Amino acid sequence: CSALVGLAEGLVLIETHDELLSVLDEADKIASAHNLLRELAVINQLRGGVYFFRCMYEACLETSTASLNAARAANSPELEARALSGLGDAEYSRGRYISSRGYFDQCIELARQHGYGRVLAANLTMRGYLYWHHNDFESAVADIQEAIELAVKTRHARAEMVVTSIYGGILLELGNSADSKHYVLRAMTISQQLGSKIFEGECYCRLSHIELNRGDRLAAYQQAQQAIEILRASESGMAFWGPCALADLANATQDADERRAVLDEAEALLKKERLIHNQVGF
Repeated sequence: CSALVGLAEGLVLIETHDELLSVLDEADKIASAHNLLRELAVINQLRGGVYFFRCMYEACLETSTASLNAARAANSPELEARALSGLGDAEYSRGRYISSRGYFDQCIELARQHGYGRVLAANLTMRGYLYWHHNDFESAVADIQEAIELAVKTRHARAEMVVTSIYGGILLELGNSADSKHYVLRAMTISQQLGSKIFEGECYCRLSHIELNRGDRLAAYQQAQQAIEILRASESGMAFWGPCALADLANATQDADERRAVLDEAEALLKKERLIHNQVGF
């Protein structure tokens, strides 16, 4: 069971979600048969992560709750913190940002209490992102900068990838396009090293924003095209970021027919279950 869980944790990084769910099902049979509470907590937390990227927020909420219950039964503060993070993601995915931040607050408090630096790095990032959505830029930047330091210190590459991408977006909104590009390119480098197509596509979207902000519409168009090509090649990429990327392409193109076509495609995607950030971004 431990070997299967370890395999699943590796599959998380390269985002092969179908295989990941299959491995988790196999691990779950063993864990359930032998009442392996710690393993059940991790299995459900990893499942919730897949459901998050696939925008299945009810399933994400259900599995994250199961993870929390198993973690508490196993008396594992670290797994409890990870489960609370999953609940934060579940609430974020359905647009309940205040509730989401509440779960991230609990996660961060528990992680600080026990010194879980890698958990802190990942979840300060998300809380900072939520502060950004509430226009509390001072709190957002404080959390994000601490998350970057912790991600580097604990060698948590995935956390560094996510936080530097988000920080690039915040800096652009604050008018600092030069530093914004620096952090987005750092995130892109890590995404390519890890094989994360979803976040590589997201980074190309952020580069499109930067180029459009500079007034280079052609470069913005090319970056948006690249983003969509990469997201289409990922199992969950268009579900997670597709409408945002299509909107970026519509924003950059000077062809009215193409603009209408990509907006229509994005609207069709939004009629399905999709992350609320796609509604906002679109």
